[in-house]
Amino acid sequence: MPILKKVLFVFVLIFSVCALYAYPATEYSALCEIYQIAGKDIPANVGGDDEHVYDLYLSNCGITSLPSSIGNLTELTELYLDGNKLSGLPSSIGNLTNLECLNLYNNKLVSIPDNICNLSNLVELNLSKNMLSSIPANIGNLTNLITLDLSENGLTSIPYSIGVLQNL
Repeated sequence: MPILKKVLFVFVLIFSVCALYAYPATEYSALCEIYQIAGKDIPANVGGDDEHVYDLYLSNCGITSLPSSIGNLTELTELYLDGNKLSGLPSSIGNLTNLECLNLYNNKLVSIPDNICNLSNLVELNLSKNMLSSIPANIGNLTNLITLDLSENGLTSIPYSIGVLQNL
C-alpha cells in the first residue's frame, strides 16, 4: 500500500493504467493515503475531504462507473477519464464548475447528462470514440469551448445551440 506524505493540498493526481480499490477519508483537507488494489470503479468516497484536488488523471484504468461524490471535487480544473469503460456519467458531474478540460475519449458513453452544460469554464471537451447518438440541446451554454471533439460517435443530429460557440 503506497502512502503519501501528509500534505495540505494535492494539486495533481495521476493514476493511469491503474486499479483503485479504496480511497480513504482523512482528517486533512487533502489526500494522505491511496490503496491500489485490483478493482474496476472509483471508490464511493472520492472527494469527501479532498476539495483541494485540481487535476485528476484516471486514464486507461478500466473504470466502469463514477460515484456521484465525484461532484464534490469542485476545485477540479482538469479531469481525464479517457480509455475507460464508462457507459454513463453521474449528474453530479455538473457540479464541477471550475473544470476547464474534460476528456472522455474512448469510453462507452451512450448519453451525456444535460447538466454537463453547467460547466461554463470548459475550454476543452473530448467526447470522441463513444456511443453517443445525441448531445445536450443546451451545449451552446459552454461559451468558453475552444475544442469540442465529437468524432467517432453515432450522432444523428447536432443541436442548433452549437452555432453560438464562437471560439470553436
